[in-house]
Amino acid sequence: MIAACPGNPTAIHVIVTPGINIQFSNGPQSLCSGQSTQAVSLSSSVSGVSFSWVSQSNGITGVATSGYNIIPVQTLVNSNQQIDSVNYLVTASSPACPSQTADYIVSVKPNPVITLPAPQKLCSGASINNIHFNSDIAGSTYSWTSTASSGISGFTASGAADTLPSFTILNSTLDTGSIVFNITAANDGCSSSSAAYTILVYPNPDIHLPAVQSICNGSATLPVTFTSGVAGTVFNWTVSNNNNVTGAINAGTGTIPSQTLHNASPVAGFVTYTITPSAGNCAGVSANYTDTVYPTPTVIAPAPQVVCSGQMSNPVTLNSATPGALIHW
Repeated sequence: MIAACPGNPTAIHVIVTPGINIQFSNGPQSLCSGQSTQAVSLSSSVSGVSFSWVSQSNGITGVATSGYNIIPVQTLVNSNQQIDSVNYLVTASSPACPSQTADYIVSVKPNPVITLPAPQKLCSGASINNIHFNSDIAGSTYSWTSTASSGISGFTASGAADTLPSFTILNSTLDTGSIVFNITAANDGCSSSSAAYTILVYPNPDIHLPAVQSICNGSATLPVTFTSGVAGTVFNWTVSNNNNVTGAINAGTGTIPSQTLHNASPVAGFVTYTITPSAGNCAGVSANYTDTVYPTPTVIAPAPQVVCSGQMSNPVTLNSATPGALIHW
């Protein structure tokens, strides 16, 4: 318009292209260390958009560093003791509009790691004290199961606690047995690898005795050797009772050697040995072995008789201080 004179109108067309939006096929993900992500497809309601992305791992391993259009499946590992996240910075580009960016987050929770005390070695019939488990992540919960070799009993088979209770373990065999407790820790939905805690249970050795011996005064015994079903058993012995016998060795280990035993009394004497078997630190039930020593019988003769030729003598009765002695003449 110039002064009062109108000009000719001109039409101006403005084309407004919608802004780029970034759409993710999956929402933010949260997983445990060692698990795999779901693939994430990138899209927009605007056509002709291309996508690229780069990642920030923040201490997580297994992370793809960059890519286009799809964030692929990845197995992510968090070796720390707290939740860490992978940040994917996505850039959407279009010839018609300025680029846009958006973040996609995958949170990776750590798996607890169990710390076990030293394994235990016990004799059959011994009790264990409470065994406590620890984890590198506070607040973890625990569960456990167990398996045992044949003949092992007295233990609690399973439980859900950070402590194995006290119990008395028995081994009814003559071989070393074991119990293996498989413990798992969990925290915030993530589980540890199973940790094995082993208790060895040694048998208490038995003892096999040879036949007892009966000898005469002044005679020598045969060596006395003991055996056990448990390999490596040691036998300690002492004289626990002695009645009228001299010459006996009071104590020893292994075989009781040959001994010349004397009994000066008129009645049978005996010497009793108490033998205790042991294997390692495990002692078996003691047993007794007895040698009997018979006395040398003596004859008690009556007073001599004097008779004339042709007269009859009186009967002569011979006695002995040893009960049951037979007298021959």
